[in-house]
This record gives sequence, C-alpha cells and structure tokens, in this order.
Amino acid sequence: MRNVACPVVLALALVALAVPSLHAHELTFEERVEAQAAIERVYASHREGTTRSFEQAVPQSVLREKVRTYLKQTVALEQYWNTSVTAEMLERELERMIRQTLMPERLEELFAALGDDPLLVRECLARPALVRRLTRNFFTNDERIHGRIRRNVQRIDPVTDSCSGATEQPLPLEQLPDVLAEDSTTTWEDWWTQNADTFDEAGAQTVAHSAPLPRVFEAGAGQAEGACPATDTWDNGSLASSSLPRGLSSHTAVWTGTEMLVWGRSGCGLGYGARYDPAIDAWTEMSKVGAPAGRYDHIAVWTGSRMLVWGGRSPEGTYPNTGGAYDPATDSWTPLATIGAPAGREDAVTIWTGSRMVVWGGMDDASAVSTGGQYDPATDTWTPVSATNAPFARTDHTAVWTGSQMLVWGGVLVNGSVSDTGGRYDPASDSWTSMSNLNAPPPRSDYTAVWSGTGMLIWSRNSVIGGAYSPSADAWVDIPSLNAPPSAQGHSAVWTGSFMVIWGGHDGTSYVDSGALYNPVNRQWAPTSQISTPEGRSNHTAVWTGSRMIVWGGGSNTGGRFDPATMSWTPTAASIYNGPPGHYDDAAVWTGNLMIVWGAGQLGEVYDPVLDVWTPTSLTNAPSNRIGHRAVWTGDEMLVWGGAYALPDDPGGRYDPVTDSWTAMSNVGAPPLALWPAAVWTGSEMIVWGGYDDFGDTNVGGRYDPATDSWSTISLVDVPVPRAQPA
Repeated sequence: MRNVACPVVLALALVALAVPSLHAHELTFEERVEAQAAIERVYASHREGTTRSFEQAVPQSVLREKVRTYLKQTVALEQYWNTSVTAEMLERELERMIRQTLMPERLEELFAALGDDPLLVRECLARPALVRRLTRNFFTNDERIHGRIRRNVQRIDPVTDSCSGATEQPLPLEQLPDVLAEDSTTTWEDWWTQNADTFDEAGAQTVAHSAPLPRVFEAGAGQAEGACPATDTWDNGSLASSSLPRGLSSHTAVWTGTEMLVWGRSGCGLGYGARYDPAIDAWTEMSKVGAPAGRYDHIAVWTGSRMLVWGGRSPEGTYPNTGGAYDPATDSWTPLATIGAPAGREDAVTIWTGSRMVVWGGMDDASAVSTGGQYDPATDTWTPVSATNAPFARTDHTAVWTGSQMLVWGGVLVNGSVSDTGGRYDPASDSWTSMSNLNAPPPRSDYTAVWSGTGMLIWSRNSVIGGAYSPSADAWVDIPSLNAPPSAQGHSAVWTGSFMVIWGGHDGTSYVDSGALYNPVNRQWAPTSQISTPEGRSNHTAVWTGSRMIVWGGGSNTGGRFDPATMSWTPTAASIYNGPPGHYDDAAVWTGNLMIVWGAGQLGEVYDPVLDVWTPTSLTNAPSNRIGHRAVWTGDEMLVWGGAYALPDDPGGRYDPVTDSWTAMSNVGAPPLALWPAAVWTGSEMIVWGGYDDFGDTNVGGRYDPATDSWSTISLVDVPVPRAQPA
C-alpha cells in the first residue's frame, strides 16, 4: 500500500543523497542544533490544535539535548559495542526511510527543511534513527547487562539505597564492558539514563568515524528524543517504564493540540491523571484537587479548552453519574452537574459535537442500556437523548462523529448476543435514523472505529473482516484482510488524515506488538514498523498529534511514538522516579516551574519540564513512609499531610525545594490521620478534611498555618456526612 504519490521526486532525492557532498565538512554542534530545529519545525507545523509558538513548544535546551543524545549513542556504539557508524550505513538507513515511508510529502518536507543537503540529511535525520535503533538492539541482546552477578545495572554516579542507606560507588568507563548486571528486566531507558553521561565524557576523546562527528559535546541539560510517522520509527522516550505516570488500564486519553491528557484508574483503583508533551518529551502530573473519584471504563472528550470526564465504574463496583471538567491552562477541575444527567454506566460511547458532549449506551448495574444524554459545558446542563427509533440497548459498541451525526454500531445486546446493527443520531434535532446492515461486517464487540472524513471504518475483534460505512449512501463496503493485522482484542486505532493505524491488542494467545495502516482509497494494508516497537499490550490508549501516533498504557507505564513518514518508533527520555515494587498513590504539587512528587517508600523527586530532568529530594527529616496522603503548594513549600501508615507523632512535613530540606510539621491540635483526605491551600492555610481512618469514613478536618506551625479545628456544625476521597 505504499504511498508513491511522488516517486520521481523521491527517486531523485535518493540519487542526490547517495552522492557525497562536494563541500562536505565536519558539522559543528551548533550546525546540528540548527538542523534539529528545522526538523522539529516541520513536525510542529503539522501538530493539530496547537496554540503555542515553536519557541515555547520546543525550547533550545530540548533541541540541544536531542543532538547530544544521538551523538552520545554514536559513541556508545563505538566504545561499548565496538560498532562504528559508517557512511554506507547511513545511506542504507535513508534508503529504508524513502522505500518504506507512508508520507512521502512529509519526508520531502524534512529533506527540504535541511536544504536537501546530503550531509545534513544523513547526519541529522538518518543518524539519530539509526543509532537509536542499534543501541537498543545491542542492549537487548547484551549478556553483560542482562547477566546474573550485580543487583543493578552498572552506574555512573554514586547511588544511595533509600532503605539500607548503603552507597554504591561509581564505575569507571573502562570497567563497564566487564561488569554483569543481575536484573534481567532492566529497561533500555533505565540503563541509558544511568550511563549516558559516561559516553558524553568519552565523546571528548578522538573517535574514528566515516561520517564526521564533533570531538567535543556541548554542555546541556535534560534528556529528550523524538521521531515522527514520516520515518516509520517509534519513540518510547518519557513514555518508557520508569516514567510518569504509572501504568494504567481502562483509562482514557485525549489530545489537546499540544499535550496528551491521560486520566483514569491507577494500580490501586484511584483516579490519576498526567499530561504528556511530545514536543519536549515530558510528563506533568495533573492536580487531584476537585478531580472526580477514581473509576475505570469511563468516557472522556476534548472540548477545545477542557477535558470532560464522565461515568464509568468505581473500584467499589458502583456506577457514578458524576464527572469533571479539567482545564490544563489552570491545572484545575470543576465538577459536572448531575441534575438531569443519565444514569451512571460503564462502557458508554461519547462524541463531541463542537458544543456538546453526547453520551449513549453502556452497562449499568443491571444490564445494557439504550439511554443517553447531551451535556452542555457552557451552561453545565444535561438534556436527555431521544429514545424514539434508537438502536437496541448495548455495550462494548463504538461511536464516531461525522460533523453532523453520531454513528453507533455493533456491541453486545441485552440477551448477550453480538450485534451487526446500529443507528445514526442527530443531536441538533434529537432524532435517530436507522442504519443499513446490508453487507455490514460480521457482528462484533470490543473493536475500534474511526471517522475517515467520508465514512466510518470498523476493524477487528471476533473477525479479520472489517467494514467501511458511508452515511451519505447508507451502505457498507468490506475492508480486505490481505496483509491486515491479526484480529486482537483491546487494540488501538487512530485516523491520520490519510490512514487508519491499528496497533497492539491481545490475539487470544499473547499481546501483540505490531500493527498496520489501512488506506481506504486503494483499500490496502501496510504493516507498521517493527523497529524499536513498544512491548505488546491491550486496552491501551492512542492519540494522533497531526504528525505522530502516541501509544501509552495498557497495564504498563511504557509507550511509544510512531512516525509513519519515516516509518519508525523512537525511545524518549526516562524519569528516574522508579520506587519500590507496588509504588503508587503519591502526592504532587506544581511550584510554577517544577513538579514535586513525594510518596511511598519515602521517595521524592523534583521534575523540571523544561530540562526534562528528575532530581531526588533529600530524605533527611522527611515524613514517615505512607500512602494516600495529600500535598499542597504554599508558594514557598510543599506541605505533606496524612495517609495510611503515617505515624501519629509524624502527621506530615514541609519541603523547601530551594534548600532541598524538610521541616517537621506540628501534630498539636491536628485532626486524626486519615487516608485520602481532601486538602486545599487558601493562600495562608492548608485545610484538610474527611478521608478514611481506622473506624471508617470521617467528616472531621483541620486548618494548618505554616507561618506559626499550628493547627486549628474545623466546626462540625452542619458538617457533610463522612466520606473518603472527598473532592
């Protein structure tokens, strides 16, 4: 199915790139940074919905670190794996990109951005993709790293064990090849984070290369990598195992134009959210203040300014008809009205019309339902969806928005049978129209559906036969199975503007780490790249940014970015925040330029999103180990309070990021310690209330004044009923 819209231009480009430049020279670091900026501008120009300038989205520090990273990986190949990157290897990498690209026009843009200069294209487009892939491949098969002797991978800096206090001394570069690591599950991201700076130092030494490299690395900060669909590569960077957020399943994800917002169930069943910025490869944890209670199998849509979350199933098995609106500009939540809202349910479908969120179908505590509602965020009001001519009640179905109608199809009916029927809903007239099922694909549930601009594309689960539905003709056309991905449950699907990209899922035997792109114009499939692909998974999320598909979660806290233009996946920078097994339910605050996270195992980290760097907090005088605690930011300090396992005489602590120091918090007059209380900052006091203590839900609280290190009580007159996780 290769898109060969510009074969002549690409052929000429290939010939030109194969000819050595007559004025080739050794590129300086600054020339590489300038070329990296040109590449990133191409991707930024295609990012959907972005409101930030290029300089805001991709600061100089990120560009410089991208260059430093691929240069360090080149040195790692040379010195650690005895492999030199030759001009011939770079030529073959370019040939692969040109031969496999699914977006030749985008690839041409990348070449043009580099002035069609053969040296720049080889060094600044082909080299990063090649060395990233080779280092990961060598790492995967290196017995020195996945050996039996050492507890951890070799480290470059001294590391102090937070439990025993023992310090592991750094190892010199020359000893690295002779050291074995015990942990066979060590990830590439962890290993590279721990060893990257060693290769930076080695980069200052003389290294022989067929394609010239600078002898000195520019000093920079923060790690970040990127890739795009034009090159058919995956980018797993900060979406990797040691990064935030924690692994989720049955969560939701939306694209804002600049960030992917992930929200839903965490490992302990609590509501958790985080924001991923692919431009700078960085995660930021969402505020939990006022957020909806934890749930899964809920729905979420992006309105253009806010993410709306509604419904789902709670960890206790109830079906709340509550939700919240999250504003990323202010990192704040606002509850959705419940008056007139549909009954709570899980596995409902939803679409955004441009002014309203439409919810329909799903499963309540008894059976599948055929009801729904329209939510207007401008007035915070609900109106019911008409039941006249509505499809049969169902769950595990799909819905897409055509621009004027919501198309509903498939799913499981009340009697347990799988359906091949559907309906068309017009929210403007609040009316349903039947949908033909003549030549419809076989009945199915837990499949995916995307809107192509002219039709609804249905794919997978229960069958390798898909279908394309045209609402204008009320007719179905089959999607061929030749070269199609395997039938899998829990896979993802996105629409790029030209292709439907299917990836991942579970095929009944194992988790799938492959996918394919479907072109509805010529009705052909082409496989996605298998180079550096993320590990297989199901029930993950995927969003299309306008230039890349971002895959994340599915029971794992790893992910990847796929670029169909270069047909490549690429790893991203990794956080060093990887506490003990079972680490969850941390507290986080935003200082205005840093995110401070503190949680179980008495572990804390300070994250700088501009530099994409994590730094551990001091543990001296830190609060006792706990989970389910709360934290607020005063403008100068992070206040931590409460949680399970906290000691009565150690209710909380105050952390100053400027001095990296902790101060104990008074417990005189403090309310009883509680799990999952609410906590807010008023401007002068921290107010905590509710939560869960040894006797059940509580409705008591207190006010803490950090200026005087003192507590005062909260009145119990007309107090709300006791509750845990109050918003």
